[in-house]
Amino acid sequence: MVARLERINFNRAVAEEGLFAGQHKIIMFLKFQGSATIGEIAKETGTKPSTISVSVKRMEKAGFVKRRQSKADGRITEILLTPKGQAVPENIHHKMEAEEKMLTNGLTEDEINILSDLLDKIIENFNAKEGEDDA
Repeated sequence: MVARLERINFNRAVAEEGLFAGQHKIIMFLKFQGSATIGEIAKETGTKPSTISVSVKRMEKAGFVKRRQSKADGRITEILLTPKGQAVPENIHHKMEAEEKMLTNGLTEDEINILSDLLDKIIENFNAKEGEDDA
């Protein structure tokens, strides 16, 4: 239930920035990478290039990204973040920090540490299970 509520609030924070579902993945990849082609973004996000192309067009219209010709090869078009797009990860991060403060309101520092340790163990269990499933 907590994970579901957290996901809903994360999606709300993304929507408040003016992004559609999944577009934050494009923003985060470009923030890390600097620039990328439609194909590179598609490969990184596990999405079809045609879907990425539609998202990029929307994001370009909204002012989050822009296109430029590659300096290395003028036949290649690169996608990069605008200043508005550059600000999105930090804006979402601030919203999620506020969310975390709200979630831990009334908990002592020791309780927060215990909760963190317990959640780390749960994550380890999930990762171990995935390792078994892949074998």
